[in-house]
Amino acid sequence: MRMRSRNAIQVLGRGCMALLLGGAVTLLQACDSTGSGTVSSGGAPGSGGISGGGGNLTGGSTAATGGAPSGGSQPGTGGIVPTGGSTTASGGTSTGATVATGGSIGGAKTGGATGPGGATGPGGAKTGGVTGTGGVTGTGGVTGTGGVTGTGGAKTGGATGTGGATGPGGAAGAGGVTTTGGSTTTGGTPNPGAGRYMEKLDRGLVAVKSGSGYFLSWRLFGTDPQDTSFGFNVYRGTTKLNSAVITDSTNYLDSAGGTGTYTVKAVTNGVEGETSENALVIDAGYVNIPITAPPKGTNLGGASYSYSANDGSIGDLDGDGQYELVLKWDPSDARDNEMSGYTGTCILDAYKLDGTKLWRIDLGKNIRAGAHYTQFLVYDFDGDGMAEVAMKTAPGTKDGTGAFLSTGDAAGADNTASYVSTSGATTGKVTSGPEWYTVFAGKTGAELATINYLPGRGAVGVWGAIQGIASPAGDLGWGDDTVCNFVDRHLASVAYLDGERPSLIPCRGYYWRSALWALDWRDGKLTQRWLFDTAAVKGATGKDGKLLQSSQGYESQGSHSLRQGDVDGDGFDEIVYGSMTVDHDGQGLYSTGLRHGDALHFSDLDPNRPGLEVWMVDEQTSENGGIASHFQDAKDGTIIWEDMGTGDNGRGCTGPLIAGTTGWQMWSGAGGLWNASHKNVGSVPSSDNFTIWWGADLNRFLENGTSITPYGSGGGTGLSASGCTSNNGSKSDPTLTADIFGDWREEVVYGTSGSDALRIYTTTTVTKNRLYTLMHDPIYRMSVATENVAYNQPPEPGIYIGPNMTLPETKPNIKYYSSTP
Repeated sequence: MRMRSRNAIQVLGRGCMALLLGGAVTLLQACDSTGSGTVSSGGAPGSGGISGGGGNLTGGSTAATGGAPSGGSQPGTGGIVPTGGSTTASGGTSTGATVATGGSIGGAKTGGATGPGGATGPGGAKTGGVTGTGGVTGTGGVTGTGGVTGTGGAKTGGATGTGGATGPGGAAGAGGVTTTGGSTTTGGTPNPGAGRYMEKLDRGLVAVKSGSGYFLSWRLFGTDPQDTSFGFNVYRGTTKLNSAVITDSTNYLDSAGGTGTYTVKAVTNGVEGETSENALVIDAGYVNIPITAPPKGTNLGGASYSYSANDGSIGDLDGDGQYELVLKWDPSDARDNEMSGYTGTCILDAYKLDGTKLWRIDLGKNIRAGAHYTQFLVYDFDGDGMAEVAMKTAPGTKDGTGAFLSTGDAAGADNTASYVSTSGATTGKVTSGPEWYTVFAGKTGAELATINYLPGRGAVGVWGAIQGIASPAGDLGWGDDTVCNFVDRHLASVAYLDGERPSLIPCRGYYWRSALWALDWRDGKLTQRWLFDTAAVKGATGKDGKLLQSSQGYESQGSHSLRQGDVDGDGFDEIVYGSMTVDHDGQGLYSTGLRHGDALHFSDLDPNRPGLEVWMVDEQTSENGGIASHFQDAKDGTIIWEDMGTGDNGRGCTGPLIAGTTGWQMWSGAGGLWNASHKNVGSVPSSDNFTIWWGADLNRFLENGTSITPYGSGGGTGLSASGCTSNNGSKSDPTLTADIFGDWREEVVYGTSGSDALRIYTTTTVTKNRLYTLMHDPIYRMSVATENVAYNQPPEPGIYIGPNMTLPETKPNIKYYSSTP
């Protein structure tokens, strides 16, 4: 929760504050709390205190005081009034409304032109609000005289003003997009039906010691036939182990074991085809990858620091069909944005599975270390068969060859200069100087291209303040951002904006101003596709008619994580940015107006409903009508159901936990284990961090700390990773979970307690469920790429996977790059 008066405030730890009310202490949690205790007015915070190393407050998850303020609902400015519709709601009236003439194809949008639950704000109407017929959502948009239509056509639904495009995103020209104040780039004519380019992987065959034998598992590709006409034979040396072609799984237990090299051969209609690579043999129960921590250092304040392994990602960096790991090293003095103080530098390494270190990138003194500064993307963006690595950089950054950045906007920079603030509340923060975005070669770590980062910092305060929060002297950054807190809250995404090729999307801000920047890496050039910025054009609206510059519209709607996928079925990806969604063309698609939240999940959570759904945990209950979590249709933001509460609901997760039940279950600090129909179906799980496919069945297990366990009394063998550690304080995140090798089930990566190795654990449980590798589901693959971003969230697929799913799966619409993409 962020609301406060001009009382004295004391920082307790990452993301939490104490508000002094006449001598009493009320805990105002801000994003990082967990536990089920409460803090009443004048009471003491729950036990747990402060976690170090970017840690989180444990205990005392809600505040009894500070609920919805009095005064009725806040006016919703700039709302769209459909013809014949009404925008009035209890407590407020939309001012400056726009009347949409000419109608909009697609009918009325659920929820109408009002904010979440009608006119939101304390005392406002509940979800549903007042909906006028013929709402301004759906395709067709409003086209004014002289609308711009370039080659490739104007975007459906895009509103075009007289003589040109209005609002961020603009109209599409030659396959590209013109952004307000930006540039137009060509990216080829969009062809959403042609399929998405994905990595061409090997079979990922592993042989894991199990009892006296070996458990073998391998990949079914998304490009393989999914029915029983296609299967596999398993060989140890030249001896075929299976008596009949394996068509019902992609694993096999060789209980006899013995010496020899394991391979599998693909079989189509009884005829053997390609032979896999030799199996990766895992005798210790995990793949052990030796790593070497960077040397200890001394920060600019004179304090010493050391390094520990933190978040990771994967990609085929060298084109051999196998994944390599990219690891971020955090210094021990890494800090959250709200906190002043110097930090050591942030460093990234790349490793092959055999422990070979490919490169080390040192981001230098002008990139601060912490969870919100460095969101690194690992993906094959140009189709050369080798993944690139991209992130925010600055003067002093050294690439994987040890050289300072020198291309494009980095040419001639003074790499000895320090832009770190040395005084006041911004001490240790980087408040000035050049900001860049760099693409590095995955194989070598060498700089490929560097451009200026957009949008820049701008004047102090332009990334705040949150509505309803005062800005007293000594502000901590929750108000007018004088301590440069909001300005350096970064996210990053990968999305197929043209329906075929992946784009990079660095993002800045989410508490108030939000900016999403879409870039293409093509033919050795890094070019802008569009820039969405809630501060870009005063009076601009999204496609749902809500103002970009409004807390009931698009401002202050971001989360600490984001998701991406085709929410509306048009073949192009959208960005689910917390409580708002940005369309593939860089225009706002819709906003629920439910404000900022901490946890965000996106998949086909309810297979009985068409399309995809979003489960989000909401933080700003005092400003969104008291909604603590909600379940929504991803297509248009329709709220399916919600849970009410007070205070900061800081945690929540979802997964198909219960065997035999259709659909995923959802839970949060607001209480209840809900199914997709909002029915309470059991006890709330003991953890809410990650879920993982690990057992023989299609339900996911709980992952927390360094252990994996089935939910409740569910069967199956879990994991306790002795000698390992988790990351990010009380969040207890693994370095990574993903389908790294073997069958469709997931692996988990932990760092050892001494940060001298990464360990990849995989299941050895035999399953008769056969699914193609999750990495050939585009939404899952993109969510793996964004797993390291800010508050880590587990990767989730774009199809329903869970009990009672229909097998075999429908073949995904994917393809491989040719040798000359």
